[in-house]
Formats: sequence, structure tokens, C-alpha cells
Amino acid sequence: MVFRSGPPRARPGAALRLAGGCRQLFDNASATARDPRLQVYLSDMVAPYGLAYHDEVRQAGLGQSYAEMCQPLIESLVAADEPIDLLVLAFGMHDLRPGQASS
Repeated sequence: MVFRSGPPRARPGAALRLAGGCRQLFDNASATARDPRLQVYLSDMVAPYGLAYHDEVRQAGLGQSYAEMCQPLIESLVAADEPIDLLVLAFGMHDLRPGQASS
């Protein structure tokens, strides 16, 4: 889910105004999810807790990268040359690509 706001109204102390919004469900397979480097990273994350990592979900391409999801939403909401003061991005799951910033 992405929301875009506009500048505050002319009167002092006015709140930001909501200028647009869109949302999309991503239920398709992700190329990023199949990255074999994730198997190593995720195995290392669970090892200190004595847990075994099961790689079936990654191999199936399940999960999404925030950057992969943000790009089409932002493009559908904001023109390339339009200045942006604030974008609010909301996700219902964790980012499957750790260490990657969404901005």
C-alpha cells in the first residue's frame, strides 16, 4: 500500500493532505526469492538457535522484496518529474531481501 501526501493547506498549522493512494497484492513468484544467497543467509540466521532452515519456500519463489513491490506502485501514483514530499509504504509481511533499503 502506498499513500502520497501533498503540501499542507495555506493556513498555518494545517495538516498534510492526502493526495493519492493505491494498493496491490503480490501473489506471484519473485525472482529475488529464488536467489541462492538467501539460503546461506537464512541458514546462518537460525543456526544460533539450534533450528534447521527449510529451503522449500525460497525455492518455490515465495515472498517478495519491498523494492520489487514499491516500484510499480510508485510509478502508478507519481509522475517521474513530480516532486514528492512524503510517501508512506505499508507492508503486510517482512522483506525477503534483508539488508536492502526500500528508499
